[in-house]
Amino acid sequence: MAPSHALQWSTHSNNYIPETNLPSNTTRHFVQTSEGPLELLVADPPATRQRREHALFFQHGAFGCASTWLLYATYLSQLGYPCYALSLRGHGASWALGVSKLWCTTKAALARDMVAGIEWAKAEEMRKRGSNTVSIVLVGHSMGGGLVQYTLSKELVTVTGLILCGPAPGSGMLCTFINFLRMDPLFVPRFLLYRLHPRAMLPTTIHLRRLFFSPQYSNDKLENFNQYLPESESMVWVLGLIRKFVDFRIVVQQSITGLGGSKHLGERILILVGELDVLMDVPMMRRLATRYRDTVKQLIGENREGHVSSDEGDEANTETYTENRGDGVRMVVVKGAGHHVQNDLQWEVGVQRVADFLQQL
Repeated sequence: MAPSHALQWSTHSNNYIPETNLPSNTTRHFVQTSEGPLELLVADPPATRQRREHALFFQHGAFGCASTWLLYATYLSQLGYPCYALSLRGHGASWALGVSKLWCTTKAALARDMVAGIEWAKAEEMRKRGSNTVSIVLVGHSMGGGLVQYTLSKELVTVTGLILCGPAPGSGMLCTFINFLRMDPLFVPRFLLYRLHPRAMLPTTIHLRRLFFSPQYSNDKLENFNQYLPESESMVWVLGLIRKFVDFRIVVQQSITGLGGSKHLGERILILVGELDVLMDVPMMRRLATRYRDTVKQLIGENREGHVSSDEGDEANTETYTENRGDGVRMVVVKGAGHHVQNDLQWEVGVQRVADFLQQL
């Protein structure tokens, strides 16, 4: 029988013990807010590498934390990109609130956490660069991908690029819930049995692998990843993304600078998804890419110089990924990967496509 997790309504939403063996170029900081300190992991480029123009800010999804980005942050920082990864309240080493309080936390409150982290990262980058400006590329996974879209839609931050890894689609997550219930038809009675405890979604390592990873992901890796999971999650955050929560016109027109510009294909949005993602599946992500492309075409027009229509965009199909480009949006499907495309066995394929996307910004 698969190891199960004890579900308790404790006063602490998280029993996470921060790892002490961070990569050599990575340091842990805490962003002080009026509500509590937020963990921020910073992966700096080596002294021998020139600091790239863009700094990357990573946002985890539900049942995640900053450490879920360590593979990507370590790889990309070695290429010269400074990387910042935030743990939202109740996640990672950030301040912990009670299970019931986290259950009721809104996406607006979590967006405040993310904005505080971005402002800290911008200030740190300007200090290190001796500059008054800094270019930020925002990276979000799953529910964190939904949160970054929501934050951009509310015009709380402005970024140079947007990378979405298996994100909650801004048009709403109803299809995701249907996918989830197909994978776990016993969830509703289990959820009721455990008095609406969020971890009823992931009670065993079998559920963890089935929802997040490819079938080949080993038990040892699952046990290691399990340490990152908080004891609770914001169900109000989850439920708040069922219906449309993003104004795509605002994201494209106001919150992402240079979308549809003259460099390369004018790409400013990358959507990265695992081929075996059972939550945010490939057809869902294709619809999201189409939604952003249609918005770009409506706002910018088909004939703008340097703008390439998706009908004429590049297509690629390799042994490890498929990719299509056009209308400022690139979509990549990583073959064999599950929902946690940045942590699954194929993570290097995805991060290499991210690096390629960053080079053309």
